[in-house]
Amino acid sequence: MERVFQGGKWTIWTFRRLLLTLGMVSGVLCALILRGNVLAALAPPLETVPAAATLAPTVPKSTLRPTNLWLPYPISETSVVAYRMAEYEGPFMEDGTYREVTKCAALLVRNDSDRVVETGEVILERGGLLLRFPFTMLPPGGLVMVLEREGKYCPERDFSACYGWGELLREEPLASQALEITPQGMGSIAVTNRAKSRIGPAALFYKSYDKESGIYIGGKTYCVEIPALAPGETVTVYPEHYADGYSRIYLILPLS
Repeated sequence: MERVFQGGKWTIWTFRRLLLTLGMVSGVLCALILRGNVLAALAPPLETVPAAATLAPTVPKSTLRPTNLWLPYPISETSVVAYRMAEYEGPFMEDGTYREVTKCAALLVRNDSDRVVETGEVILERGGLLLRFPFTMLPPGGLVMVLEREGKYCPERDFSACYGWGELLREEPLASQALEITPQGMGSIAVTNRAKSRIGPAALFYKSYDKESGIYIGGKTYCVEIPALAPGETVTVYPEHYADGYSRIYLILPLS
């Protein structure tokens, strides 16, 4: 059983429903399609992202409704930065339908804190157009490409307003070195407890990920549960929406 993390709540999907949602397309094939379209959306190649200290809004932070606002723009009182707009064409992953979209607005969002942003959203306004980019579980320093939640498109790159929110994760994650995670091929993962004490049950969080650009793909975050493991014990799990080389497990949280 896999769980999908959406906006602070858990939605449990059965394997059958997941397969129907994907239209029986394998995780590897979906990952390849997504990666190709992500690279196209980000062309020309993404420039080096400056350190948090060098990011500054085009207009003062105190301006509530600025005009001719340009990105990057830090969201007030959060660690979230609306970094760059892009145009996306391909499978729409945000609602799980993977329907084909053309000219969909995409936003690169960065977490400039040293903690995971559990849930957040960036909202852009331009005239009467409202663009919303919700996301979950963005790791420290991470960049994620989020599609506009309804598939809206905006060819312009300047906005009248940029605001949003980001809630930091309160739970303390498990040390990554405590568990050895080894892809086994065909979408399976072997998880071994390398600690000297019992670990678990726990949840492994992962997103689609493009190694070349270092960018996570999609606002959604997936997770798979593992049972309690004694020292040296190994379990094999089969997470959906996971593809070796195109997904990244980056967070482990204990389950009470």
